[in-house]
Amino acid sequence: ASVMHRWASPDMLKVITGEQEFNGYEDSKLAMILFTSEHRRRYANTNVTSFAVNPGFVRSSIWRDLLSLPVVGMLWQALTATFALSPAQGAATAVAAATQTFDSPPLYLAPYYVPTWLPL
Repeated sequence: ASVMHRWASPDMLKVITGEQEFNGYEDSKLAMILFTSEHRRRYANTNVTSFAVNPGFVRSSIWRDLLSLPVVGMLWQALTATFALSPAQGAATAVAAATQTFDSPPLYLAPYYVPTWLPL
């Protein structure tokens, strides 16, 4: 998952039926959260659970095209070196989802603080 789901199309049914344009990355992140929610509903009375996992802002090869741009690449490298998580740190959220026991499992796991007022 990703916080980018916040900018997804407000009506996913219209996206699915083709009545509204698909916003690619954002809509796919919202779809993952909706899938997780439905999976939980269907398996509510079992020992099966699921999580939408946000690895966070990770220094990974997804940004490789930015690095080839002269000025932007240099700025992006400085930004990611300062603020982005390492791939191992980004994986920690998924590892926690797979290995930890939760009394009340959250639907959405993120590696950083998410304010309680932010509806996810």
